[in-house]
Amino acid sequence: MVKGFYIWPMPVYFDHNATTRPSFRVLQAVSSAMAADFGNPSSQHWAGQDAKRVMDKARSQVASLLGARVDEIVFTSGATESNNMVIRGVVAQSLQQGRALRELHIVTSAIEHKSVLSPLADLESQGLQVTYVPAGWDGRVNARQVEASLEPNTVLVSVMLANNDTGVIQPVDEIVRFAHARGVLVHCDAVQAVGKIPVAVKELGVDFLSLSAHKFYGPKGVGGCFVRNGKQLPSLLLGGKQELSMRAGTENVPGIAGLGEACAEAQTNLAHYAVHCGTLRDRLQAGILRVVPDARIYGELAARAANTLNVGLPGVDGMSLMLNLDLEGFAISVGSACGAGDHEPSHVLRGMGCTDLEALSTVRFSLGLQNTEAEVDACVEALARLVPRLRRVHG
Repeated sequence: MVKGFYIWPMPVYFDHNATTRPSFRVLQAVSSAMAADFGNPSSQHWAGQDAKRVMDKARSQVASLLGARVDEIVFTSGATESNNMVIRGVVAQSLQQGRALRELHIVTSAIEHKSVLSPLADLESQGLQVTYVPAGWDGRVNARQVEASLEPNTVLVSVMLANNDTGVIQPVDEIVRFAHARGVLVHCDAVQAVGKIPVAVKELGVDFLSLSAHKFYGPKGVGGCFVRNGKQLPSLLLGGKQELSMRAGTENVPGIAGLGEACAEAQTNLAHYAVHCGTLRDRLQAGILRVVPDARIYGELAARAANTLNVGLPGVDGMSLMLNLDLEGFAISVGSACGAGDHEPSHVLRGMGCTDLEALSTVRFSLGLQNTEAEVDACVEALARLVPRLRRVHG
């Protein structure tokens, strides 16, 4: 015990939506690929073919988790690249057909990740038309509003599956039906869904889907893009014909091996993950509401990924609470890790209709397989002490 602070015996990690600790089997797969399968998979000799077999196995593992064909999986450096590849690729194809950028229209939601919103903003500044559909108070995007936003010149709809801030699951399958009825392609950022909930591309019906290994116990710097059979995207990177000519450059074989192993483990652990993380999330939510009765749970009225809890605490600065919990050994978040340095109100919560003050008073807990009930209870105890103290400071 340090005066003024309760020190939990071991640091507690409640920020799994930002990243996860790679599993032991993933570390083994990465290490083996680095040490033994070091060849360039494009080479025709034994070393290159050994590396290619590692990639083939991983591609099959990713495809199996998603219910896709193996030739529908393109390896990338992660979801940011995959999202940019789809958005810029669909636009580039339309331009190659002789259409002007100002004649093209894309529909997205106001609660997408910045790796979707930023390339759209860049293209919008050059003339692209973009419609941003808001979310309701429950955190869900209304599929009918997406349908109403479709125009004759709409070339793409991009809507995520599970929100990174709230965990709320979006009605992607319904959006796909409306979009396809109008001949519009659909992209889904499924980064916070893959490995947490069942994700079947055939049931969703999407044309493109992005995932990132480090969000479900795989390595950082590797991910994938599902590209439905019959679709093709121009490569963002020029130089080679790797990845079905959709992603030039020598592949990250160790990372890809880790991604494949993470997908195989996720397929085995999905049911356990949902029960374990859902039980802990509900315990944490109940505990917070017990010690802070006026706390607000964002997205509680909608289906959520089992591990995610976004809590609004009136009268408390979210950043101050995060830092105080960090001093006591608890790692949480005030929102997406990609925007954490900004300390601006969450665009997700603003997209749900929250005021800036409400958005700045929120914190996010995202649980994982290694977390325990004892850690949850200790965090609730810490919140019971910290929230009144911070309210006095900021009151």
